[in-house]
Amino acid sequence: MAISIARSSQRELLTRPEAAQLLGVKPQTLAKWATTQQNGLPYIKVGKSVRYRRSDLTQFMARNTVGTVNDQPVKENAVMLTDTALSPTSPVAPILPENT
Repeated sequence: MAISIARSSQRELLTRPEAAQLLGVKPQTLAKWATTQQNGLPYIKVGKSVRYRRSDLTQFMARNTVGTVNDQPVKENAVMLTDTALSPTSPVAPILPENT
């Protein structure tokens, strides 16, 4: 049973490149955050190895989610185009160039 517990916790722990991929940043960004203690993202260090708990990464993403559209996270200043955004009945119609 100890083996299954170890395997389960290994899947929970991600390497810096894996964590960076999940967050959509470069591994160097995570290294900088760790050394400057920026963004409050916890990590585990054993010797020279650095690991991130998947649950900590999920909580980090939830804390840093600015808003949602259709139940999907949206970053600040993000522009989302949908079918309704370009329809003539949408509240904001696209701006078309004037005929000169």
